[in-house]
Amino acid sequence: MESGKESKETRIQTMEEGDAALRVSRDLLLALQKEDFEAVRNSLFLPFRLILSVNKLEELWKKLQWLTGPVESFSRVQYHKKNYFPATKALVNFQKVTFGLTIQTGPGNSVLGVHMHAPIVIGLTEPWSTPKYVNEASFDERDIKVNPFWLFPGVEAKIAVPKQGGKKPAVLIIHGSGMLDLDSSFGSQKPAKDLAYGLASAGIVVLRIGKPLAWLIYKDFLGGGATTDDEYLYSGKAALEILAKHPEVDPTKIYLLGHSMGGRFVPRICQQSSVPVAGIISAAGLTQLMSEGLSSQATYLQEHFPKDQKSFEEEIANWGDLTEGLNQGIFTRKSASPLDSIPIPLRLSYLVHDAMYPPAEIAKSLDTRFLVLQGMKDWQVTPEENLALWREGLREHMGQGKAVFRTYPNLQHNFGQVQGSQYGMKQYDEPVHVAAEVIADIVDWIAPSPQHMRLG
Repeated sequence: MESGKESKETRIQTMEEGDAALRVSRDLLLALQKEDFEAVRNSLFLPFRLILSVNKLEELWKKLQWLTGPVESFSRVQYHKKNYFPATKALVNFQKVTFGLTIQTGPGNSVLGVHMHAPIVIGLTEPWSTPKYVNEASFDERDIKVNPFWLFPGVEAKIAVPKQGGKKPAVLIIHGSGMLDLDSSFGSQKPAKDLAYGLASAGIVVLRIGKPLAWLIYKDFLGGGATTDDEYLYSGKAALEILAKHPEVDPTKIYLLGHSMGGRFVPRICQQSSVPVAGIISAAGLTQLMSEGLSSQATYLQEHFPKDQKSFEEEIANWGDLTEGLNQGIFTRKSASPLDSIPIPLRLSYLVHDAMYPPAEIAKSLDTRFLVLQGMKDWQVTPEENLALWREGLREHMGQGKAVFRTYPNLQHNFGQVQGSQYGMKQYDEPVHVAAEVIADIVDWIAPSPQHMRLG
């Protein structure tokens, strides 16, 4: 296995020429690095070649580069799985981010599929290690399913229950955007696992739930278009009910912790749930419109990974037009999509629905405690704009002593320490953990009994 450091060198390693799957995968990666889309198309399984023209492949790749930038280097290709159709894997160093790619090959040594992963998920970086503040012997963890209603496919979940007796406080963790796994794995980091194990070590029951991918696909297939409620609300409400009925949970001490986009949606989950919520923890929760947040990200990326100025100005103008339309209520969930000019795949139904429920406004109406956490080196949820909106929405809560803000000068979006001069998603390449001070601040705010507070 190649190390992350080796993959970042500007060299390409050779491999066994006699192995077809490895050779095909290496040739595909070389073609992507050279942006030779004719070669990419020729490598595909015949039905895909008929569907995807050279121009379409180039268009898709250019949109992806909003997130990644071009390929700079890649590691030695390795076998990932040797099933009927073999799959290979390689660590690919893009300009802005490092991803693990798996490539499945099929009939005639053609390419059946290419998938991107957090490198830690497919074993291309160091495996997750236990943070010093975690005592894995102090709690038990098991897999469960969350089923909001009978048509809704079960959502994967894990619950960690401390071993000491008695009723305990509980936290439900709501992940950020995208189809993240239960650990919120990205790059070499697993922030949701850090949070869950750190809080469980301090005597708190922790439930973390996955994303309802099957339900989102089903909603889109029916033509209604998936919304933020489909992604967060229904499974979040059902998970709160599981905690409220758990024999070891104190039902008066159930808390919602949302990270990133999860931190944006936890006020709505609290508002709509029949389960009383003792407090909300928004960790890097976006309060701007999603289009505004993505425009801020584009500005940041232009500063550190500059592209053609004209293209950048057009992109910012497009984000501005989208934001204006959402603010004015011009679009409906079934409007003709204005998103063709936007460089990342978004559903208009999702954005329109999201704009109807601004989190700071919902927070203003909730009679519950708030803890707002923000890393000041976060480029995905920019501190200045988003903290200002949270403070405005929680002004009365602050006056009543029911809202607390904690900021961390050197922490990034995942609440890990920034190593050196890392920018953008390169901040997630190193296997750092959620900082111990963040865990301690959450535990202190929840304030379990002294015997539960055992942070290393």
